[in-house]
Amino acid sequence: MPQTNTTPRPDALAGIAYCWSRCAQHAEAIFEYDVAEKAGFKTAALYNDRAFSRICRNDLDAAGADLDAALLIDPGSGAAYHNRAFLALLRWQRTNDARFAEAGWADATRAIDLGPVSCDVYFDAACLAGAAKRPDDALRLPFARPSRRVRIRP
Repeated sequence: MPQTNTTPRPDALAGIAYCWSRCAQHAEAIFEYDVAEKAGFKTAALYNDRAFSRICRNDLDAAGADLDAALLIDPGSGAAYHNRAFLALLRWQRTNDARFAEAGWADATRAIDLGPVSCDVYFDAACLAGAAKRPDDALRLPFARPSRRVRIRP
């Protein structure tokens, strides 16, 4: 009987990890992302998605490293900028260090510029604008980039 290769492809492992993450099983997701990465699957999406799971597990330093790796691979990833902005917001909330608020504000506005936009990215940007003592910027956010407004269906 011929031998068959039963090792899943690395992209399939990353897909399994994403499914674990969607089920809020972040420890399992991180494990599968690690296996996929060791198998050679090193994409911006993998690093961004693993960073989200790490944020959910409160591993903020590792999440930051993953987001930096994602943005090195794909500097146009609005999702990675949004996750990095959210990470900065969490760090600011824990330390009250204005540097996190300023860096997060820059990442949030970059995420909005790049898209895709969501209510979450605008909410995080507004929180970061307030934390960075930029209330006027927070008020102008929805109007400054009309092509990036979130469309709500009636």
